[in-house]
Amino acid sequence: MFTRILFPTDFSVHAKKVKTKILKMKDCGIKELVLLHVVNKKLFGYSPISQELTINDMFIDGDITKSAELKLKGWGKDLESTDITIKYDVVKGNPFDEIIEYSLKENCTLIIMGSKGLTEAEELLIGSTAEKVARKSKIPVIIIK
Repeated sequence: MFTRILFPTDFSVHAKKVKTKILKMKDCGIKELVLLHVVNKKLFGYSPISQELTINDMFIDGDITKSAELKLKGWGKDLESTDITIKYDVVKGNPFDEIIEYSLKENCTLIIMGSKGLTEAEELLIGSTAEKVARKSKIPVIIIK
């Protein structure tokens, strides 16, 4: 049923709990697990108004993205010991929008994510990414506390 799972992660404590749950679910028919990290451009002063390439764009496209890719692959090492195919991807943008778009584009059958991320102050003001994903997703979402 849930053969292609999307696991968006920000490497937070809550995301580590999700990883533990996925390892326990490995015998439930999961064929592929997609680990996704969204580089949140807002955190780096990105302005969607400017059409010019900025130093921030180069920084995000270079160092930040490469660092996230390495961290993501390190994070998935213990998941590779299962019979599940692991795919890694890093995208840039608003985490909520990117997770929803990615789940549809990649034909995922389930999204599993932590209830809180690294930016808890932002969650208090505008709501959590997990809550927005659960509300707007066209596919089932499991949120781990």
